[in-house]
Order: sequence, then structure tokens, then C-alpha cells
Amino acid sequence: NDSAIAMIGVKQNQRGFDTPANRYGYALALTRSGRGAQAIEQLQPLLQSAPDSLILKLALADARLQAGQHAAALTIYSALNIQSPRNRAVALAYAKALTADGDKDQARLAANLLRPLLDNASEPEIYSTYARASDKAGDSVRAGEAFADASYYAGRPFDAMEQLKRLLKRDDLDYYARVRIQARIAELTPLVLELHKRKIQTEDNPDG
Repeated sequence: NDSAIAMIGVKQNQRGFDTPANRYGYALALTRSGRGAQAIEQLQPLLQSAPDSLILKLALADARLQAGQHAAALTIYSALNIQSPRNRAVALAYAKALTADGDKDQARLAANLLRPLLDNASEPEIYSTYARASDKAGDSVRAGEAFADASYYAGRPFDAMEQLKRLLKRDDLDYYARVRIQARIAELTPLVLELHKRKIQTEDNPDG
């Protein structure tokens, strides 16, 4: 909150507190509280000392995005993605930035960035970000599948199943989409039945 951030700011001037790690943490707190411009001021000296740091560059991109410097942030994200093309933190931040302004081509790029990560991902945020990007790119079916997966990995298998069943009722599904959705339903069905059988409670369990 504001008081905590203000206290950190005061401590910055205290002997022994103004370390690179603390300054970095302060910058993150500023960005998360909507003070991207102030976060940039904290990060720039750190980057002068460690110009190749991916973590600092990513924090700077986040701060620039929060400060409204969208183009500058995208430039940093793009460079980081080229440098580390399979880095999940970079891809996720870049995809969110690309999806933020509603541009269809940028949303398509965001979806393409995240799609390779889905094969080995279990983080709901990756699926929900991919879903939003796909939706803005005009692929509502892929978006629906990804939202269902986000629900599943967030611990809501019953919600995931219901979302997939609703998707399957759409009359605009092509053959491949229908097969994918049917396969996912078949995969989740034993789990849902077992949860029913054992009366295991989840927050989305209709029996609970």
C-alpha cells in the first residue's frame, strides 16, 4: 500500500538499506502500485551497473508499460524475447503488453508467443493470457479451450468440464476443434467422476 511504499522510500536514504536488491524491490513495488515513472528512476542506475541483466530489463519494460510508454516497453520485451525465446516470464509479460491495447495483429502475435509454452504449462495465468489474446485475435474457440484449461489448472475441474461442454455445442466448430474438445472432455471425465465418487470437495464442485 501507499504507506508501506513511502516507508521504503524513506529507508532508501538510511545507511545500509540502499542496496541494489532493495532498490530493485522498491522499483517493483512502485510499478505494482501504479508509479511506473518513479520505478524507472530506480531501475536506470541499476541497469547502468548491470546492463545485461534480463531481470532488470524485464522490470524496466514493466515499469515503462505502466507509465504509459507502450512502444518503448514493447521494444524491450521484443528484444528480451529474441534473447530468451523460451523464457516464460518474458513471453507472458510480452503477451500481456501486446494484448493490452486491443490491436488484432498484436493479439495474434501474443497468442503465437504463448502457444508453444502450453505443452508443458500448468500455470493458470499462461492459459488465461493466451485465452484473452486468442479472443482479441478473433479465435474464440481457442480462447474458450484455454479458459477451460485455466479453470482446470486453477483447481476448478468441474467448471472446466462445463466450459468444454458448452464449447462442444457450438455449430461453428470445424472438425479439428471438435476433436480437440472431445479429447479434452474424455481426459477430464475420469477425474470428475472420481471426485464425485470420493466426495472430494473443490470450490466449483456442484455437490459441495
